[in-house]
Amino acid sequence: IYKLSAWDIRNFPLIRRMAQTGKPIQIDLGPSLIGELFTVMGELRKISRAQVTFLYSTHGEESDSNLRSIPHLQLVHGARVGWSSPGRDFYIDGLAVAAGAKLVEKRLTLDGKADGHHNLLALEPDRFKKWVAHMRRTEELMGEATLRPSLADLRGKDKYFTSIVANRD
Repeated sequence: IYKLSAWDIRNFPLIRRMAQTGKPIQIDLGPSLIGELFTVMGELRKISRAQVTFLYSTHGEESDSNLRSIPHLQLVHGARVGWSSPGRDFYIDGLAVAAGAKLVEKRLTLDGKADGHHNLLALEPDRFKKWVAHMRRTEELMGEATLRPSLADLRGKDKYFTSIVANRD
């Protein structure tokens, strides 16, 4: 898989070269605008039908997350959309999965106190293991896109789903 950084969203020689390989491409959206995505997808589709995954993320305040962008991008572009997690938080990553993210990118470090911006935003192995368990649990709780009552509900249906009708008070 190739990953196109957000800062290369207008680097068409690089984009064309990636497309020529036919390998899957992840596009980090960063500060990209919707028109730029149409342009990039147009360039890619001229050359290849390689699988494209947009990696949506925000680097501002948590309130800027706008996770509804995930299903919107899937609908508008027909591409897979993932979430590039901006920090150590678990909660927002689970919400991204609930919004339809097909993958979650998370930073991993051996020393969260080491020099470097990304070490400060990354999880150390013990926390990363907990994060993976949290994400798997989120996926499990999301279930499937169908109406499927639980076994407890079905058992209770016969017991409690009754009605009584009267023709007067």
